[in-house]
Amino acid sequence: MQADTDGHGTFNGRESVNITRAYFETLGEPSVALGNERDFKIRFRCKVEGVSNHGREYNLRIIDSDRGDASGTAFVRLNRDRNEIEVVNIRGRLHGRHMSGNFERNGLH
Repeated sequence: MQADTDGHGTFNGRESVNITRAYFETLGEPSVALGNERDFKIRFRCKVEGVSNHGREYNLRIIDSDRGDASGTAFVRLNRDRNEIEVVNIRGRLHGRHMSGNFERNGLH
């Protein structure tokens, strides 16, 4: 399963970055990523810890990132058709420092 969706949110690590797109895939190595239309994108490699709500909600354990050492948890909720991301929440550590991220699909509320 793969999905990428326009929306809005923030990623807080060394700096705070506005997010305009989220990516999620379970094919091969599961991952969740946040990015924007500028030059920012961060991808987290994950292990699926649980799936609920008829395959719409995923609880993930972060095991690494494309920007180096990362750990923590991620939550992803998909729409009913499971082809768009509704919500992403990320909490954990990146290079030993606190990080957090959130995303919501445009038009959700």
